[in-house]
Amino acid sequence: MIRMNKMKMLLALSVCVWTFKCIAQDAPVIVVTPENPFSKAQKIIVKPENVLNTLQHEHPRLILTKKRIEELKHQALTDTVLSSYIKSVIKQANDQLLKPEAKGHREALNRELLFGLAYHLTDDKRYYPPVLKDLLNICARQDWGWIHFLDPAESSIAVGIGYDWFYDCFPDSTKAYLKHRLINNGLIPGLAAYEGAPYGWFSYVRHNWNQVCNSGLVVGSLAIAETDPEYAKQIITHALESEPLALNEYAPDGAYPEGTGYWGFGTSFSVNGFAAMNTALGTDFGLSKAKGFDQTLYFTLYSRGTTGFQMGYADQSPKGPRYPNSMFLWAANRFNDQYLADNEHAYLKQSKKLPSPYHILYYKAPSGNSVNTIPLDRFFNGPVPVVTMRGSWTDKNAAFIGLKGGYNQVNHGHLDLGNFEIDLEGERWLYDIGSDHYELNGYFKMDSTRWNYYRCNSKSHNVPMIDGENQNIYAVSKITKTQLNNGSPYAIADLSEVYNKSCSKVERGVSLTDERKSIIVQDEFTLNGTHDIEWGVSTDATISIKGNQATLTQNGKKINAIIISPANAIFSQQEAPVLSKEEKSTSGIRRLLIPLKSVKGKQTIKVLFIPADKQVSPSNKTLIPLQSWN
Repeated sequence: MIRMNKMKMLLALSVCVWTFKCIAQDAPVIVVTPENPFSKAQKIIVKPENVLNTLQHEHPRLILTKKRIEELKHQALTDTVLSSYIKSVIKQANDQLLKPEAKGHREALNRELLFGLAYHLTDDKRYYPPVLKDLLNICARQDWGWIHFLDPAESSIAVGIGYDWFYDCFPDSTKAYLKHRLINNGLIPGLAAYEGAPYGWFSYVRHNWNQVCNSGLVVGSLAIAETDPEYAKQIITHALESEPLALNEYAPDGAYPEGTGYWGFGTSFSVNGFAAMNTALGTDFGLSKAKGFDQTLYFTLYSRGTTGFQMGYADQSPKGPRYPNSMFLWAANRFNDQYLADNEHAYLKQSKKLPSPYHILYYKAPSGNSVNTIPLDRFFNGPVPVVTMRGSWTDKNAAFIGLKGGYNQVNHGHLDLGNFEIDLEGERWLYDIGSDHYELNGYFKMDSTRWNYYRCNSKSHNVPMIDGENQNIYAVSKITKTQLNNGSPYAIADLSEVYNKSCSKVERGVSLTDERKSIIVQDEFTLNGTHDIEWGVSTDATISIKGNQATLTQNGKKINAIIISPANAIFSQQEAPVLSKEEKSTSGIRRLLIPLKSVKGKQTIKVLFIPADKQVSPSNKTLIPLQSWN
């Protein structure tokens, strides 16, 4: 009773103190997105007194358990893949022993995972001192940065995992200190967030902050749940109400509205939170059953082009390569999907990249079967729908196109509805040039100043502009028609709302043609009055123009872009504009353009992208209206 009353007093104090601090400082811009129109969020209600009924009391219990350690040791005797992963992680841990302490909580957590696995698999006490030093450095910070609650949430995970995995190494005085700092700097502010502190907006939004903050608090509270159960009881109860809001964004097919970059951030925290609950409590209370979550690893798989670069949209780095991703193994186990495990093992072997500790924690053995057995094309519906098509899963020179719809007010979103990216001849030719600096003035003001920045507005994206104006900032675009996994797959997006100021109807169709070796992009406009249209795309390639044909050259490779319609249209080009010193440089970025001046009525722009050594087939010279595509 005394402990609970103290917690309530501290909660009230933290709300008051941090209300004052939020008023005194510039608070973050809060983006509250609408509920997913395809699904309703789960309702998971568990009484606080029932949360810890199945608590595993011994340590470690967060993602790693003593039983799992013994299983891994035994399996590694005969499983050469697992054995090689373990040897790699131990070597990585030994390399870290030669380095100074971690810089920040993220690096500390990564080191804990390496040192922790190495310690439990070898019983070598050399791995304990650097973990203790990193934990003491985190806990020495008086303020974990509550207003920007990602930081205390991630610090709670780092301290919670370290406390749990090295529990048997710490003297009682160290345990008491770590626990004290975790409670005061992480868990009590977290409970205050749920109870109404102004920085607690993460609990009612539907994007990555929700996943990171909820998971951080859950993991931290479970680390000390046998001695201080009131925190886990309250935090997990709140998290079970809150996190389904974000998990519902994956419905119905697994696409992630904030792009593949933030997909990795938000999804990884959810996965680790689920895993920690399952090892500590034997359940994640149904969170991982959220609609679409079983398909979301396929979303990131399909979003990679034939070059290996991710399909870019929202605030993410352009041309992002693939990295090892242990979530493939977690999902393979959770959803009994051997393909995902085989794909990740094959990637690690082919890329010669290093496995992470999570590859061991979530390990599922490869089957030895071929991994190139899934369809070439896929449509992922959702708040931000995405469709991708490719010529091959194994040929890096094969064609690829990705097309997105969605809504322009999505968290981290750009004015890019209908944006597309293409790969041909082993190169990414047209792409989204990515985010700008988050510190720019008004960068996250989605109703105004954000759209002044080149990388966020329509001018930098592979979308049409009408009369030089940005897309409607409140527009929604759906992918209305697809025909996939045949000889000439296609998808059509309705962009009418995007350009409703000047048009009654706009559609964009994309297709693979010539036995999937060439790409068509076709836009149809029904204009209200007379307007200027500028069709444009961004590229790093050098551009040579001859009337209606542009030759793009990059890294010794060439492709041709050919205007099929309008018959009298010609290409132009320009360098991306020089921006203010505060913005990222646009040096080397070029715009390939089709300007149509003072046009009216119905207009169709059809462009064919084709390897430079191929001839245009007669069928591709024909203009077929989008609604007649089949």
